[in-house]
Amino acid sequence: MNRGIRYITPEILEINWPAAISEEILFDMLKVKASVHKKLGDRIKAVRVGYHILSLHLDSVADCMDEIRQSLEVSDNDETSYTPTYWRLPVCYEPELAKDLVRFLQTKGMKLDEFVALHSGVDYLLHFYGFLPGFMYLGGLPEVLAMPRKQFPDRRIEQGAVAIGGYQTGVYPVSSPGGWHVVGSTPIRIFNASSGKLPPFSPGDRIRFVPIQRDAYEQILAGTLDWDYA
Repeated sequence: MNRGIRYITPEILEINWPAAISEEILFDMLKVKASVHKKLGDRIKAVRVGYHILSLHLDSVADCMDEIRQSLEVSDNDETSYTPTYWRLPVCYEPELAKDLVRFLQTKGMKLDEFVALHSGVDYLLHFYGFLPGFMYLGGLPEVLAMPRKQFPDRRIEQGAVAIGGYQTGVYPVSSPGGWHVVGSTPIRIFNASSGKLPPFSPGDRIRFVPIQRDAYEQILAGTLDWDYA
């Protein structure tokens, strides 16, 4: 796997992969990350992950370089395949809960049933969390559903909104401004702002959206209907 090392500051280092959204890159990055954690332990202050960048905040980059290079060598020789966990998230695709859905369908020239079948027919790959606590960047969106982000972001997108931005899809874990197109809503609150508890999904896992009707949506939201992620 082609990688590069970029020195940022005496405490920050980046490991770079080719600039692409790739399952192969993600799984290699997860191997490198695990190896770095094993070798450096509490000398790591923070780790940040992107589609093709692993950023390491360390006690001292200079003192950790030998272990980092060893971690890359270990990953090169590690032929272990990654086994993802599969999760199911309920989504209601009714326009009343998805303020951009009608316009999205008109732009794409699609019927609702066609869109739902496409959007819910994929096991999306969770690459990383970012933008907001618990905001999942999911790869694997069917190309026909891709749409550029809004030129002018909305001031508020509601918690649970399922949205499309570019070639990605995701779920807004809390209400916030945002520039993605809202096409559905999940009643599952995947991030608890009061406790700070993150969802159980990990990078490398697969997420599938399961269409539900409005009555099931309301029942799950009210806590009168249980939902099994697995």
